[in-house]
Order: sequence, then structure tokens, then C-alpha cells
Amino acid sequence: MINGGMLLSTPFLSVSVDTAGEQGLLGVAFDPSFSSNRFVYVYYSSLATGQNRVSRFTASSTNPNVATGSEFVLLDNITGTATNHQGGAIDFGSDGKLYVAVGDDGNSTDADELDTLRGKILRINSDGSIPADNPFVGVAGARGETWAYGLRNPFSYAVDPGSARIYVNDVGENTWEEVNALARGANYGWPTCEGPQNSGVGGCASSAFTYPIHAYTHAVGRAITGGAFYRGSTFPAQYQGAYFFGDYLGGFIKWLDTANVVHDWRAAQSPVAIRVGFDGALYYASIGNGIIYRVQFQ
Repeated sequence: MINGGMLLSTPFLSVSVDTAGEQGLLGVAFDPSFSSNRFVYVYYSSLATGQNRVSRFTASSTNPNVATGSEFVLLDNITGTATNHQGGAIDFGSDGKLYVAVGDDGNSTDADELDTLRGKILRINSDGSIPADNPFVGVAGARGETWAYGLRNPFSYAVDPGSARIYVNDVGENTWEEVNALARGANYGWPTCEGPQNSGVGGCASSAFTYPIHAYTHAVGRAITGGAFYRGSTFPAQYQGAYFFGDYLGGFIKWLDTANVVHDWRAAQSPVAIRVGFDGALYYASIGNGIIYRVQFQ
């Protein structure tokens, strides 16, 4: 926990994680009603099972900087036996549902199969149950948790607090990195297609696929990571509603305007997460430096 600009010596929560490959503690989300229920959700690789799970923990009623009580598992055994392409981002949408980004676990053939959770964006209720309006509820052989599919490694996504938009960053294989607008029941094409319609790698002409709103080649960057919509009050008006995204290997943060036109912004040290603070500044986590950076307008 960081409070008042200082890293607290006691962590909010410690869980036993499998750290092989790209596994670990991968995502964290506050409940929209955190001030009253103290719920915090994490996506992590369980050391006991080697599988990824989503669990809920509760902050102490007397000290919200520390979790207390037992773990409540919402969704378990999400991935397979590989240790790469884990995804891991979790957050609540404007509809109050919890969205979970799951990678293909190194098994690309699973991404477009509806009987597995791999390569999907999942949508569940805050108690782990499946919403009745999910697109594949009642479909024979399909997992009802699935909201969208055909993704390789959706390492991060962002919810726009000013609208119902959710943008998903999908890490590509050899050629393209993607920003996708999340839509109910959408198929984003992996493993058949990677990249834009008609110019991507593979069979990227099908009208059955939903194509990225923005994509860039590996000549620009090679691992799209954190993302955040700007709805703060301290940046100039041109940034209102903009989508910031970073590339871990490209070492940059760029932004899309509301017409999805890309703009250069600044260099960044191996960014893996981006958030907008209540102070209107942009924060990003550097995995290379082990530092949280704060960028404010002057």
C-alpha cells in the first residue's frame, strides 16, 4: 500500500503464488462498494494447485490498509499446465460485473474454443456466479463465464469511468500488438488472425472477427501492457476521454484520442500498469525499476 506518497512497511495482502514463467499475482481490483464492504479481488497463480484463480479478500474494518479474514474463491482452475500467456487483469465494469482477462496459456488453439476459459474475457458477478445475460449461457458445451474470446494474451484492459467503454490490450506473437474495444460475444480472431483487418497476419479478412481499433507492428513495440482512460481534471482538455497505453519492451506511453488516432507522449521505463489517480496525475508501475512513477501536468 502507498499512502501519502509513502510505501507502507506492512503489505495489504500476501498470498502464496507459483512464480514459474509469467505466473504470480497478476491482477487486483477494488469493489465499487469498497468503502462499505471492504472487498478486494485478486487474480493469481496458486502455489498449491499451479492454476490461476480469482479470489476475494476483505480489508480490516479498523485498518483498511490491511486485509483480514479468510479467502473466498470466486473462480478456480482457470488455466492449464503452461506458465506463459496468463493474462490477469481484473476490474469492475460500469455494469457492476467483474471482468477477468485470461490468456491462452500458451495453447493458442483454445482461444477460439468456447469449452475452455483460456484466451477469453470473462464476466462474473461479485460472488462468482454467472450473469444470466452473458452471451454463451445455455449454449451446449460453452463456458457461461465467457464474455468475449479469440485473444492471445490480454495482459491488461481499462474501463472508462465516463462511459461503458472497455479497451483490451492483447499482446501479439510475432508481428502486431492490439487495442481492442470489448463487445459482448465478440471473437477477436486469435489464433487465425493477428492484427488489423486485411493487413494482419493470417486469415484477417473474415467478417466474423472483431478487429482492433488500433494496432502497431513490432517495429514500434513488442508487448502492449498497461492502459487507462483519462477522466481527471488536471490535464488539458485534449486529454479528456483519451486512452493511455504502454509498451513494456518498446519503453513508451502513447495515447489514443476519442477518434482513436494515436499520439506519441513520453518514454517510460518498462511499464506494466497505468492508472489515473484521484489527484488527476497519471501513475505507472515499472517492473524493470521496481518503481511507481507519477506524471502530472505543469
